Amino acid sequence: MKLWRICLFACVFGTGRGEDFPSLITANASIAVVLDHQFLGERYQAVLDELKDYIKELARVQLKHGGVVVHYYSWTSISLKKGFLAVFSIASCVDTWDLFSRTQAEELLLFALTEVDCPRLPTREAITATYAEAGEELPQLLLDLRTSNAFKWKAAVILHDDTLSRDMVSRVVQSLTSQIDDDSANPVSVTVFKMKHEINEYLRRKEMYRVLSKLPVKFIGENFIAIVTTDVMTTMADTARELLMSHTSAQWLYVISDTNVHNGNLSGLINTLHEGENVAYIYNVTDDHQDCVNGLMCYSREMMSAFISALEAATQEELRVAAQVSDEEWEAIRPDKLQRKNALLKHMQQYIQVNSRCGNCSTWHVLAAETWGATYKDINEATIVEPSHNHTNNTASPGVIEQIELLNVGFWRPIDAVSFSDALFPHVEHGFRGKELPIVTYHNPPWTILKRNESGAVISHTGLVFDIIHQLAKSKNFT
Repeated sequence: MKLWRICLFACVFGTGRGEDFPSLITANASIAVVLDHQFLGERYQAVLDELKDYIKELARVQLKHGGVVVHYYSWTSISLKKGFLAVFSIASCVDTWDLFSRTQAEELLLFALTEVDCPRLPTREAITATYAEAGEELPQLLLDLRTSNAFKWKAAVILHDDTLSRDMVSRVVQSLTSQIDDDSANPVSVTVFKMKHEINEYLRRKEMYRVLSKLPVKFIGENFIAIVTTDVMTTMADTARELLMSHTSAQWLYVISDTNVHNGNLSGLINTLHEGENVAYIYNVTDDHQDCVNGLMCYSREMMSAFISALEAATQEELRVAAQVSDEEWEAIRPDKLQRKNALLKHMQQYIQVNSRCGNCSTWHVLAAETWGATYKDINEATIVEPSHNHTNNTASPGVIEQIELLNVGFWRPIDAVSFSDALFPHVEHGFRGKELPIVTYHNPPWTILKRNESGAVISHTGLVFDIIHQLAKSKNFT
C-alpha cells in the first residue's frame, strides 16, 4: 500500500536542491503560497491561518492519487529554484507583475489574487483575479476591455455626467492611459467631457446638444465611451444622430451603470438604430441577493480548489499513460515542465469558468448592434420591381432599422475578466458579416455589361463597376 504524504509547513527561508523536474507519479508536487505581509497588513495572520486549514483539508479530500507540499512565504522576493510546480500569490499589482516575470523565467504556473485596477497577467500564461467591492469595478472592466483588445483605439472621448464621482473618473482615465508591460495593449489618448445630469427631458436634450455640438472630433477622434444612465443613453444616441456623429467611421460604447439583475433588460430600452452605426452596450446586471459571495478568502479558496483539481487530473493522466508503456518509454515521453504548466493552466481556467461563484453577483453583460445591411434584409427582386403597398406606404425615416437585432457578445466577471463570443464592434472587425446585398443596375457598357438568355433573364454581369464592387465585397465582407 502506498502512503501519499501531504506536507504542510510554513517557512520563510527554506532550502532546496536543483534536480530534474520529477514526474507526479514518483514525487509530490510542490507549490509556493506567497502572502505578502505588507499588502495584507492586519489581515495577514487571519488569511494565513484560514488558508492553511483550507488547503490541508482540500488536499486530504480531493487528492486521491498524489500529494502536495506547500511552502508559505510572507513576501514576494523568494527564490523560485526549489522545484516548485506553481506559485499562488496575494500581493500588490507591482509585486504580482514582478513575480510573474520571474515565474516565466522558471516556466512555473502563477495564479494570483491582486488589487483592483491592475492589468491582468496574460491569460495564455497565468491566471489573475482582482478583488473589488461591488460598485467599484468599472475601471477594472474598462482596463480588461483594453488589455483584451476589445477595441483597438489610439484615442477615445469619454462622456459622462456629474453622477460619476471625480475619483471614479480619475480611475477610468488611468485604466485607459496607463503604460502596461504587455506590448499588445497600447495606451489610449483620452479626452474627457462632463455634462450636467438633467432630470427634465427638454433640459437634458439641450445640455446634450450643447456638449456634443462643440466636440472637435476632427482632432480628438470619433471613438466614444459614454458612461451614463439609461435615460441619458437614449437622449445621447438621438442627439448624436441629429449631429451626424453616429456613422460607419464612428464607434460608440455605452457603459450603463444604473441597471441590475432586476431591471437589466437593456434591449427593451433601445428603440432606434440606424443603418451603418457601430454601437455597443455594456450594462450592469449585478445581483444584491443575500446569498452572493465575495471577498479575499472566497477568491483564494476557489483558486486553490482549481489548482488541486488540475493537479489531481494531471496525476491521473500521467498514471494512465505510464501504465501503457515501459519505464524507459515513459521517461522519454512524460510531460516536461512547460507542458505540465500549460495543462494545469488550461484545466484551472476551465474549472474557474464552470465552477466559480465568487463575485458572480458583480456581472456586466455586453451587447453589440447588428446594423450594417440590416435595412436591406427583406429586399429582393420582387420588392424592387413591384414594391408592395406596405413598402410604398412605409413612413419610416431613411436608414432606420425596423427590426433591431442586438447580439449577446460577452460578459465580465471579477475573477476571469471579459469573455467574448463575438467582437465588441462586429462590423469594425467583420464588415457586413457575409450578408447578401441587393444591387440595382442596367446595361451600360463598359461600366456595366449584362448578358441575357433567350427569355431575357440576366445570366452574367461584368464591367468596370462590377470589378470595383467585387473588390469592395472582399474588403467589406458581403456578397
